[in-house]
Amino acid sequence: MKVNEDSWHEQPGDRGAGGLRHFLQRVESLPHGILPRWWSAIKAEECVQLALSSEWSSLTRAINKMDIVNHYKNWMMPMQLRAFGESIYSGVNGMKGNNLKAQLELENKEAGR
Repeated sequence: MKVNEDSWHEQPGDRGAGGLRHFLQRVESLPHGILPRWWSAIKAEECVQLALSSEWSSLTRAINKMDIVNHYKNWMMPMQLRAFGESIYSGVNGMKGNNLKAQLELENKEAGR
């Protein structure tokens, strides 16, 4: 089976770590600074290790929309995650640059963070 080079499972035996690292590097390279100030290479690697060991966030198992809804208790979360991913990869849905950062800041403010 041929796997898309941007797939989570880009290398046999990799368990998705390479794809996640690629995604994180892409987010880190964006000019609109959506990652928190404390983000570092160490935090990125901790994120990868958690994704390889945690039950919910494990890259070793596939999830579906209902898994996401049940975990976050939010029917809109699958669509929000998709919009976020699209904004990282292509800037669609009006979430380019400063618009994405402004949306994240608004959500953090509303959540009291």
